Parts: sequence; structure tokens; C-alpha cells
Amino acid sequence: MHPRGGTWGVSAGTTLAERRSLKRILNDQDVMKDISDADMDSKRRKHYDAWRHTHGWDEQGEYTFYSMRIGGRGASIGWRLDTFIIDERLIDKVAACDIRYEIYASDHLPVMLELNEEL
Repeated sequence: MHPRGGTWGVSAGTTLAERRSLKRILNDQDVMKDISDADMDSKRRKHYDAWRHTHGWDEQGEYTFYSMRIGGRGASIGWRLDTFIIDERLIDKVAACDIRYEIYASDHLPVMLELNEEL
């Protein structure tokens, strides 16, 4: 993510409430221990960000949203807003999760999810 100036924590997608909500969905235990209002059930199933699961944490600069107002795509200033959240029962079926950079129809790029078997 590339927030502009002092907008981190204020701009949509960067607020503490939004980040906490996503971490709750992903059941991120490292973060959950720091969230006092989270009442996590240990039996709750885990969910995964399919793109992050297939590409790892080292891959940077992979965005799905570029602001047209600031020419973000040309400057490689964007956010990875779009993904697939996958239940732990399906994560082993993920064959690929890729951003379709060749499509220019919107300020958002489509994300493709390929499963290695039928559901």
C-alpha cells in the first residue's frame, strides 16, 4: 500500500477498524492477541488470503487498485484491495491466484482464482 502523506489510518482501507476486521476474518493469531475486544473461539476455522498464500510475503508492488486521479498505475502507486478469502478446507485446492495486469477496464484489476479440482 502506498498511502499519501499523513493519510495512513485515516484513508479508506487503512483505518484501524478496517485492519482489525480483516485480521479477525483471517484469524491472525499474532495480531489477535493485541486486540482486546476480540473474543476468539479456538475452534473457529482459519481463513486465508489466497493471493498471499500463493505468492508469499516477499512479493511487493503487486496491486489491484490504482487511482486514476493521481495516475497511480503509471507511477506504480497502488493498493492490493482485491483478493479471495479462502476457508482452510479449500486452501489446498488453490492452484493459482493471480492479478490480471493486462486488463485496463477499471481502476481495479481483476484477480483470478484457479482451483486444482472441482468443488
